[in-house]
Amino acid sequence: MAALATGAAAAAGNTPAGTVISNTATASFEDPTNPGTQATPVSSNTVTSTVQPKPDFDVTYAGAPSSDGTTPTTPIASHDKKNVLPGATVVTQYTILNNGNVGSNTPAGVAYNVTVAPYLGGTTLPTGTVVQYWVGTTKVYDSSDTVTYPGIVSVPADDPTTATDEGQVALEQRILVPSSANPTADFSVSPRGNANVYSAGTIAATDEATTDLQYTRVRLYKPLVSVDPPSKDPNNPGTPLPTVVVPPSGPTGTQDPNYDPANPTTPVNPVSPPGTPGTTSDPKVTGYVDPTTTSTPIAKSGSNQIAYPTADTNTTDDVVTFVNTLTNTGMADTVNLFPTDSSGNPIGINNNDGSFLLPGGVVVRFLNNDGTAITTLYTDPATGSKYPTIALASGFVTPSTTDVRVQVTYPDSNKTATTDPAPVVVLVGIDSGNDSGVVADATSSDTIMPASMQFGDSNGTTLGVDNTVATATQTVDPTVAPASATTVAQNTTDRRAVFPMDLVNRGEYADSYTLTTATLSFPNTANGTSTATVRYVNASGVELAKDSSGRYISPIVGANDEITVYGIVDVPADALAGTVLVPQSATGNFSTILSSDNDDVIKISVVNTDRDPITGDPTTGMFIRKYQTKGATGPTGIAAEKLALTTLPGDTLRYKIVAKNNYNAAIKNFVLSDSATGSTNVYTYSDLVSVSATASFSGTVYYKVNGGAWSTTAPVAGTVITSLQVAVDTNSDNVITATDTVPALGSVTLNIVVTVK
Repeated sequence: MAALATGAAAAAGNTPAGTVISNTATASFEDPTNPGTQATPVSSNTVTSTVQPKPDFDVTYAGAPSSDGTTPTTPIASHDKKNVLPGATVVTQYTILNNGNVGSNTPAGVAYNVTVAPYLGGTTLPTGTVVQYWVGTTKVYDSSDTVTYPGIVSVPADDPTTATDEGQVALEQRILVPSSANPTADFSVSPRGNANVYSAGTIAATDEATTDLQYTRVRLYKPLVSVDPPSKDPNNPGTPLPTVVVPPSGPTGTQDPNYDPANPTTPVNPVSPPGTPGTTSDPKVTGYVDPTTTSTPIAKSGSNQIAYPTADTNTTDDVVTFVNTLTNTGMADTVNLFPTDSSGNPIGINNNDGSFLLPGGVVVRFLNNDGTAITTLYTDPATGSKYPTIALASGFVTPSTTDVRVQVTYPDSNKTATTDPAPVVVLVGIDSGNDSGVVADATSSDTIMPASMQFGDSNGTTLGVDNTVATATQTVDPTVAPASATTVAQNTTDRRAVFPMDLVNRGEYADSYTLTTATLSFPNTANGTSTATVRYVNASGVELAKDSSGRYISPIVGANDEITVYGIVDVPADALAGTVLVPQSATGNFSTILSSDNDDVIKISVVNTDRDPITGDPTTGMFIRKYQTKGATGPTGIAAEKLALTTLPGDTLRYKIVAKNNYNAAIKNFVLSDSATGSTNVYTYSDLVSVSATASFSGTVYYKVNGGAWSTTAPVAGTVITSLQVAVDTNSDNVITATDTVPALGSVTLNIVVTVK
C-alpha cells in the first residue's frame, strides 16, 4: 500500500509469491589424513523460506507515472481534452501496475485481478454518456452493461530476475459522448482500481484512494455559427442596409398612407411600386432589394427577412433571391446548408446539387454570393445525401463572415384570377461541420409574401367575385335623375347605373388599387354622342380619393380580404336606347397586378323622352298633333291652332300634321295617315288644293293615295281623296319597308290645303 498511499508506482523486483528461498552451507578443507589432498566437501543442512503474497497495485497515466494523483480540474496536458464536440469519443491511455508479488505467472499461480470503474471526482456526465475500458482489443468494462463487462483485469507480477517489467497492463479509457450532450458540459473521468492490497499484515480488497487518481478532463465545444439577414447592403458592399418601400399596412378600409385626411380633396400619390422613385410618405423599413431584380424589396425583421415581390404578366414560376450572412465566432468550420424545420433536420427532396424540392413545388437553391453555384458538397455518411458547404475561418478573435444567396423558386402567384397563394417560408439551416450528424446549429427564416388579386362584380360577403352575365347588365332610364347624389342602390327607374365591384386581395400583403376612370360614349338623340365617366364611390356614395391624374385610389385591402366599391355611371339624358360596355380595371399600386372586368353593360331602356302634355305625350313616345288655319297663312304649330274654327263654303283651310318620335330609339313601320273615314271627313266636304310632306331626318318622302302604290309624287289639286298616307324611305332602297325607320326625335310634317265645298 506504500504506492497507493503516496500515489507513486513501486519499483519492479518484488519476489513472486510462492517462491521458495533455500540455503545450504558447504565446508571445504584438506584431508588431514592424507596431507596435500582436498577432502570431500561437507554440506550443512538446507534451510528454506517460502515468499508469501504481498499484493499491491496502482493505476497511472500511461508513460507518466510521476504525474500520478491529479484533481478533476488539473489533469496532465495530454488528458485535458478541450473543444470536444457532442457525439465524439474521447480516448486516453493508462497503465495498471502490479506493485505486489501476486500474479498468475508466479510460482503460487494465483491471478491478480484489478477491477476498474470510472470515478467522476464530483463532476457530472452528460446524460447518455458511456464510459468503457479496453485492454487491447478486448472490452473489459462498459458503464451501460456492467454485468457483461464488469471491468476485471488480470495483471501479471513482475519477474525481478529480468530487465523487463512484466507487471503492467495497458488500459484504454473511452468516453462516448452523445450527440445530444449539452455543448457547454465540463466533466472529468478517472479509472479507479479495486484489488487485494497487503497492509499491516492483512490482505483486503481496497479501492484506490481518491487522492491517487488520474483524471481525463472533457470540455465540450458548441459550434458558434449563425445565419442571419445581411447587415450590409448586398448591392453596395460595405454600406449599411438602406430602407426599402414596403406595402401599406391595414386594416382593410384604411386609406393609402399618402392620403391626407386633413385635405381629402388633395390628389393622392399612392404607395410607390418597387423599383420606382418613392415619396417621403411611402412606408419604409430597413432592408435591401433582391440582387437579381429591383422589383422585389426584402425587409429585415430581426433574424428573419420578408420579401414582397410584385406581380408579373406571365405564368412561369416566380423567383426571389435572398442574401443570408453566415457568421463563425468559434474555431474554423465548414458548414452545411439546407432547408429545415423546427426539428433542425434537413427537409424536402435533396437533389444533391445544392438544391432542394419542398412541398408545393418550391425549389430552394444555395448559391455563392456572386450567384454562382456552390460546387463543394459534403456527403453525409449516414444517408449519402450531399449538402452545399461554405468554409468559415476561425472567428475566436474576429468573427468570420460570408454571404450566400438563397434562391427560392415557387409557382406563379397570379397565374389565374382565382390563384390563392400562401406565404412561402424557407427556414434556412446551417450545420457546423465540427459536430456530428447533419442537424442545424442555427436557423433564419426567408419568407416570401406573394401577390394575387381579383376584381369583378361583387358576390356579396363571400371572398371572391361573381363575373356572370346575369349580374353584369344594369338597365337605366336616361330621363330620370337619381333620387340623390349618393344613391348606390341598383334599380331600373333612373339614369344611374351602379356596379358593385369587389376588390379581392388574394395575396399575402396589403395593397391599395388604382381604378381606371373610363369615359363612355353614348349615341344620343341628336345623332351625335354624349359622354359619361365611370366614378367610384363607397357604400355611402362618397367618391373615393383620386390621384393627380384623376384616377380613383381605393382604400387599403388587407391580405386575404376584400372591399366593395361601386362603379357608377350617370347616363346622359339624351342617350339612345341600346347597350354600352363598361370596361373596368384595377391595378395594385404596390404589387402592380392588373385585373380587368369587361363584362359589365349598361342597357338604356326605350323611353318616352317628352312626357309634357303640351310638347309631348305622357302616355306614349309617339307625339302627333294637327293644327289648322283659315285663309292664306298656314299653321305654325302653336297651341291656338288646335282650336275649332268657323268656316264658309269656298274658304281655304290649311292643315299641318306633325308626327314626332319622342322615344330615345328609332321606330320602324312608320306611316302617317289622314283619311276620310270615321271622324275624319275633311275630304268629304272639301276639294284638295295641295299636299306636301317633309322629314326632319335624311330620307325620301313617299305618298300613297286611296290605298294605291307608294310614290314620291304628291297628289295634285283636284285629286279625290279618301285616304292619304305618308312614309319616308330611309335606307335608299326606293321602297317603303319595315326596315325604314324614324330616328329618335325625328319628325314628319304633312301640310294639306283644301277648299271647303
